[in-house]
Amino acid sequence: MKQRSLWMLGIVMYIVCAIATCFIIISSIVQLYLSHGEKFLCAFVIFASGFMATRLLCTARVQKAYKIRRISHILLFIIYVIVVIDFTLVSGSFGRNVSNIFTLSTREVREYISANTNIIPFATVRLYINAFKAGKIVPFIVAENLLGNLFVFMPLAFFVPALVRKINSTLRFFAFACTVVLIVELLQIIFMSGSADIDDFILNVAGAMTAYGVLQIQKIKEAVNKYARGSETDAGKG
Repeated sequence: MKQRSLWMLGIVMYIVCAIATCFIIISSIVQLYLSHGEKFLCAFVIFASGFMATRLLCTARVQKAYKIRRISHILLFIIYVIVVIDFTLVSGSFGRNVSNIFTLSTREVREYISANTNIIPFATVRLYINAFKAGKIVPFIVAENLLGNLFVFMPLAFFVPALVRKINSTLRFFAFACTVVLIVELLQIIFMSGSADIDDFILNVAGAMTAYGVLQIQKIKEAVNKYARGSETDAGKG
């Protein structure tokens, strides 16, 4: 395929990525309650089209590949942060409502925090499993909550080492992941848009570390590094 065609197709994919991103943002602003599946589908379209666009543009402009990757990954990471904020703090589809902090009384705030704080490891996980065994909830709800918490911070394993080269060891990434997840959990309880749950923390960090571990497999690491960072030649030309 000619360079011009690759370039144009890459731009089209960036436009698709931008439209899907705007759709998620606008849906939260106007309180358009999308289903969980629709939210995840939008997120998939955003990152699939974004990475595909990056690949196409790098192929079309090899001499600028390093800069294209760098800028694209920064923008995609910003979009990822927006999506996580929407999922964890804003989205009405997930029962979020940050305005609670301005409308509830002091007593209601205390009751909310008490009811939505769990510091006992795996208590919530057992609650979901027991409810499923008792036939009170369907398997989809269990998978959605448990696997959703496991997957949501997995992209950190790609973006953070690619963009911040000082986070280049398992221990440093683990510390970073723990810090980010802890901040999100605290914000959820501060803004009363979710729960501060040790199980969420465990699953979130476990997901991030699992993805990080997979990306450390030599062949996968080499392929990802080649795509994410390019070669030194690319850097010099960029």
